[in-house]
Amino acid sequence: MSIYQRAYKRLTKLNKNLKEEWKPVGSGLERHRILPAHRGGQYDDSNCTYLTRKQHIFAHWLLWKIHGDWGDLAAINLLKGVKNYPSRLGVEHTDETRAKMSESQMKRKRGPYKKKVKISPETLQ
Repeated sequence: MSIYQRAYKRLTKLNKNLKEEWKPVGSGLERHRILPAHRGGQYDDSNCTYLTRKQHIFAHWLLWKIHGDWGDLAAINLLKGVKNYPSRLGVEHTDETRAKMSESQMKRKRGPYKKKVKISPETLQ
């Protein structure tokens, strides 16, 4: 058993008894499926533990280190408030979204190694 597996097992086991303190809103605890949904887990009492937001993110990070599953990275991003880009979900970007992404990339500070070089068709011949 790896160090990640031991840490995950301990984290989920220690917080299983917090069910009475958990409320969907306002308790500061989140319900976490020990076997996540993307791996077939359900919201059964035997499959749930109750974690703080930081612990929940850490739990999915541990699962990612153990299994390398993209679903855990998606869960981490959702929990951290990072929006998934539609193209990563199999949907193409709209023209407006592409324009916004292009504009934000142009504003990024670039090092000298990323300097743009204009090439004319005459130089290629």
